[in-house]
This record gives sequence, structure tokens and C-alpha cells, in this order.
Amino acid sequence: MGYVGQPLKTIVKIIPEKKYPFKILDTKASDQKNIRYTLEETQDFQGTGYVLSVENVRKKRGNYYALISLTTDNKIKPLIQISIYGNILEPKQTEKK
Repeated sequence: MGYVGQPLKTIVKIIPEKKYPFKILDTKASDQKNIRYTLEETQDFQGTGYVLSVENVRKKRGNYYALISLTTDNKIKPLIQISIYGNILEPKQTEKK
């Protein structure tokens, strides 16, 4: 939830279990007019992981839903889906005294 004209962004870290490693092969978003996203591969003490950044680009009031699908090379979980909900409100009016 955010306000029209206000930056609104979230980050999701995706870290494969050592027992069930996977690589992300492809990404798709069901809605590309209200969100922008990037996926970056990372390396740290836990091994290979990913950082998914999702940013609102909607310029007017309203709600939206998007689904980001991540295709993996893992036979057990070949598809990871991340739901995105947006609720963009009009900016709060300040009271005049």
C-alpha cells in the first residue's frame, strides 16, 4: 500500500535449500503496466541466491494484482510463483487551520 507519487518498492530474497538446490532460468510477470521488477543472482556465505526487486509504477489511484513466475531447473519445484498486491491511494490532504 502506498500513495500516488510516492516511491513504493519491495525486495524478496530467494535462497535455495542446500538439500534442494536450483537455478532460476526464466521470469515472467502477469502485469507489466503496474510493476517493474529485476532479478539478480547473488553469492554469499549461504551459497547462490537471488534478489527479486519489485517496484510500483502505477501513477493513479487503484488496486492491482500481479503474479511473478520464476521457472527453475528443479524437478521437484519447477515453478515458483510470487503474488504482488498493490493498493495505491490518493495523497492525504493536510488540514488548514
